[in-house]
This record gives sequence, structure tokens and C-alpha cells, in this order.
Amino acid sequence: MVALSGADEVGEAALRALSKLDQVLPPKLRAIVTAVDDATFAIPRGRSVVDLHVLQLLATAQRDHTLVCISYRKHADERTAREVEPARLMTQGEHWYLQGYDRKRDDWRVFRIDRMSEVSSTIWNFQPRRAPSIGFDRDLASRYECVARIEMAVSPERLARRVPAPYLDQLEPTERGCQFLTGAPTWDDLAWHMLWVSRDLDVSLTILEGPGAESFRSALARIASQANNLATAFTEA
Repeated sequence: MVALSGADEVGEAALRALSKLDQVLPPKLRAIVTAVDDATFAIPRGRSVVDLHVLQLLATAQRDHTLVCISYRKHADERTAREVEPARLMTQGEHWYLQGYDRKRDDWRVFRIDRMSEVSSTIWNFQPRRAPSIGFDRDLASRYECVARIEMAVSPERLARRVPAPYLDQLEPTERGCQFLTGAPTWDDLAWHMLWVSRDLDVSLTILEGPGAESFRSALARIASQANNLATAFTEA
């Protein structure tokens, strides 16, 4: 019962079981379990880590239809306060997500749980709504805040083998190779991912014009500047 990463084998079923178990444990046994959890440390594995207590709080709020308040970190480290009606906890790849109805935005949102802080449950109940289908294999633009269209001089089949399906949409052939839509939680994440893809496939990438093109170029420029500064410092050392 240590902190969980999205890739751990505990899974959603185990989380539901833990939430139910927490309800029926006698006070003394609950105190023992809490002590063991507090004294246990998970060795970092280079993946996002999610606090089990946060998962349990969200799972309980979902079960009891209780509104939760969170501080959510978006791209560029921008933090916003949210009031959310929890609907579904999910894992995808290396991360945990919460699908919920954002009252301030009057719409459904998917939140990455490791980007949450100051998570608290309120005393206010809500009437459950029918949650829309997530479709992790489609509707990429609705799942990520940072989305860009890219062209690469490589076949669609080869690109599809390199880029995981959850981050790939609208893949189609072009005269130069293929173009596709890709997304990530932050522009820096997207830039790093595409640089690795470009390096692994040994091809250059072209940013096609669109709503996110300028932000994506800025992220690539930041990474290039950081790399240049490191190279300069190493040379002068």
C-alpha cells in the first residue's frame, strides 16, 4: 500500500477493493494499516508517483457522490483551483487519471492525478451525471491540452510502430511521408517526445500550421537553448 505509479500492477480493481476495505476495517486495524502505509517508501522508478491516500479520497468521493476541490497544474506550471464531481478513475500508460465534471468550466475534464495538489473532499453531494466515453484511442484533441500537427519523412506504418496509439491520431500518408496529430499534457513533454521519435527514426520533423504550432515551436526552441547552454558550459569547463 505504498505510493502508486500508473504502471503498477495494483490496478483499478485493487483500488476499488482498498476503498471498500477501508470502510469496514475496525479502528485499531485501520490505524495499523495507516502506520504501515506511512512507514513504507517506494523506491522511485522514474515514473510519476501518485499518493494512495489521494486515490482513496477520490475513489470514496466518487462512490459517495461528494464534490472535491483540487489545485491543478497545467502546462507552463500554471495552477488553477477546480471543483470537480468525480466520475471515473483510470490508468493509461504510466499515469492515473480522474474523469470528472468541472463545475467552473461547466464541462467534462480528464485530470492527471500526479498534477493535482491540495486535494480535499467537501460535505457537498451531487447528482451523478452520465460520463462521456473517454476513447483513449481517439479524440486526442479532447484529451490533451497541447496538440500539434506534424509531418515526418517516414511511412505511416513505421511511425505507428514508434508512437503509442494514445498519442497518435489522424495519421495519413503524404508525398513526403506522413502527417499526424499528436498531443501531450505540456508543450515541453510533447517537444521531448517528438525529438526522441525524430532521433529514433532518423528523420526530421515539420510543424504544420495550426492552433498549437507556435507553442510547439517555442518549446523546441527552449530545449535547443538549454542544450546549447549545457554544451557551452561543458566546453568551457
